[in-house]
This record gives sequence, C-alpha cells and structure tokens, in this order.
Amino acid sequence: MLEMDEKLKTHVFELRVLMSLAWKSAMQHLDQWLAQHEADITRVQLGVMRTIDQEGAHTLSDLSRKWGLDPSTLVPTVDALERKRYITKQRDPQDRRRVLISLTELGKQVVANVPLIPEDDPLFNALKSLGEQDTHQLLTLLCKLVHRMPQGEQLIEDAQSRLFAHGAKETYLICKSSKD
Repeated sequence: MLEMDEKLKTHVFELRVLMSLAWKSAMQHLDQWLAQHEADITRVQLGVMRTIDQEGAHTLSDLSRKWGLDPSTLVPTVDALERKRYITKQRDPQDRRRVLISLTELGKQVVANVPLIPEDDPLFNALKSLGEQDTHQLLTLLCKLVHRMPQGEQLIEDAQSRLFAHGAKETYLICKSSKD
C-alpha cells in the first residue's frame, strides 16, 4: 500500500509538471504572436473580449466566475481594455446596481483580427501529430479526471462558456457537462 501511494504521488507530480509544460509552451507562443502582430492586448484581455464578443455584455462578477478568477484580479484587465477603448462600462438599465461590460466596434475589430489558434501553435501541432484516436483518449481521460475533482461538474460547466468564446464547436467537444 505504501509503495502504491508513493507511485501515485509520483504520477501526481509528473502530471502537474507535464500539464504545466504544455500550458506554458502554448501560452508563450500566443504571447509571442500577440507581440509580433502588435495586437496591443494580453491573452487574458483577449479571453475577456472573446467571451463578451460571443455571449454579449457581462458584469465583472460574471466574467470572474466564468474565468475562475477573483474580481479584483480582473479589474486591471477591464480597466486596461476600457483605456484602449476596446470595451465600455454602462449601468444595466434593468438593475442600476449592475455595471455591464460591452465591446466597442474597435474591440470587435481586434477580436476579429486575432486567430482562434495562431499558425504554428505548438499544442495544435502536437495534437495533430498524436492523431485523432490518441487526442480523443487524452481529452477523455482529462475530462474524467476533472469530473472526479471537487466541484468538477461546475468546473466543466464553467469551462464550456470559455471554450465557446474561443470558437469551440459543441459537436466536437469531448468533455461536456452532464447537464447537457
């Protein structure tokens, strides 16, 4: 039993490191693409803008829940987008306590000019080289893993709106909320 625990702990560390490496590689590539193409936005700003573009106006609380970030973390992101005139903030006419964040026409143009997956994306190319069957198996296992974590179902549900904001097609999703 003790050896099994040590083996599992090693697998936990290995998985953490491998996921981190894959994430870091993909995000560094996106950061480089944004810088090379003078997009004047960060990847978090892009994600917020894509969410609003796909789903319409949101409150800061809505965005923080969807992105799994504390509202105070998103305030500088939203403020920067407002300074760049990519978004506007307006009181909700139905509930004056709520402030809705919307894309401007300039913001919509920026979103339209950034590809969903930049050319030569390392994660895209790695999955392509794995092939459809291995990619499907990898996503299926990761989905099972997340479902078994605390609040796993809610995490999957929240992730779906982010996936759709980035152009994912529901028919191709492997990991779906059991509420679907």
